[in-house]
Amino acid sequence: MTTVRLSNRFRSGGSSARLGMLDPPDTGMHGVWWPRTRQLSSELVDLNEVLVGVHGLMHRITYAASDWDDTENGSCRATRAGSFVRLAASTTMPTHTLLIDTLRNTNIRLLVLPPSFDEVQARWALRLMQRTNGRCSADQILRWCGV
Repeated sequence: MTTVRLSNRFRSGGSSARLGMLDPPDTGMHGVWWPRTRQLSSELVDLNEVLVGVHGLMHRITYAASDWDDTENGSCRATRAGSFVRLAASTTMPTHTLLIDTLRNTNIRLLVLPPSFDEVQARWALRLMQRTNGRCSADQILRWCGV
């Protein structure tokens, strides 16, 4: 799988999305996403712009329903420049996790940091993800960050 190479910084690629990806990911988590709000439908626009160049358009997003304020009623669709993203709320998947299926048949698993994190916590989470090569769960990383 091709991924965006990062050191210990978040990149946005001209977008306001803050995303750090492992290069190459081993197993488990592929990166860390630090959204600015708990409004999934608006945050996905920026995330898609960052991922589209490397992974292609997002096709389906599965997310923990309890992580977001605007998606409590289950599945809906978000649009951007004429593309549709199918959103699937899950009550069983781990919190702070986002699963992305792209049109290029790439599957991406991201740790979703709380928007309330400060820069130090976000960088620490990304560094922990890199040191463990994505093998730790979202809960483990967040616990190590003091959540």
